Amino acid sequence: MCATTFSIFFYGDRIGVENAEWRKANAAALNKSYTLPPFIRFREEYLVVDKYRLASCQIEKVMTTIKEAIFCFLTDSEKFLRHNRTISREHWSNRFCTEDRHLGKSLDTIIDKLGKDMTLFTVVRDPIERLISGFVDKCLRERYLFLSSCYGCPRNLRCFVDRLHFSLQNVARNKPGDYYVDRHFAPQTWYCDFKNHLGSYTIIKYESDNDGVVKIASQFNKLFEQSGISNFERGIIEEELLKGSTLHSTHGSKEVSLVRELILSDQEMLMKISEIYYHDFIIFGFPLPILQNT
Repeated sequence: MCATTFSIFFYGDRIGVENAEWRKANAAALNKSYTLPPFIRFREEYLVVDKYRLASCQIEKVMTTIKEAIFCFLTDSEKFLRHNRTISREHWSNRFCTEDRHLGKSLDTIIDKLGKDMTLFTVVRDPIERLISGFVDKCLRERYLFLSSCYGCPRNLRCFVDRLHFSLQNVARNKPGDYYVDRHFAPQTWYCDFKNHLGSYTIIKYESDNDGVVKIASQFNKLFEQSGISNFERGIIEEELLKGSTLHSTHGSKEVSLVRELILSDQEMLMKISEIYYHDFIIFGFPLPILQNT
């Protein structure tokens, strides 16, 4: 059987991500009958600034808060600053822009409006780090706000991962799941209409360490320069990105370190997570975790 090759535009490079021989050692440990399929049309939400012919797809738990703030700023930077707003201090509970000002739901409609040579990008994240961030945010920090959230498994990581896998299997089979939780943890290949438009995206990889923050700020700056965004606006955005976190961020917390340790020390749970996000690892070029046959 021939390997399937996916060609993706990552920022600065064209990288062929191949489901090939070097993947087989880890992939062999997975039960493929439990691996979730890629490219489910699950959730599609786009930030848009018409005047710059710029759009970005939102993937939950991957810079969604700060990207929304950036697009709000770019929609009317003068008004944003006049009201003493700060990009890195925006939060879903106090956002300056109302939801209908710069959001779109159909990529085909956006492309028809802005043209095929518009700037379209998104940000992807290592699947395990994204899961960790989501669990800390939704299942530890917000558990008192949503007592029935996290599939009834607040603070219980093993229970949560098992029920996440079950719920997302239902989604893949067109059965109802828990949409609020599912949308924060679904595979990244289920967003952005990647099924039809994967090759149209510039894809930036999220990194949370200091070097990664600098790299992301530089990549955003270059992308926005290509879109004709002014030096003044780009300077403010870069300064805010270099701060490295928002009010919504979980980076560097003790909870994140603890959850990461629990996952990496539990082969059964790591196997289940790999079954959920297998195609995220493959398609976006993140290294699969080391798995052992059990």
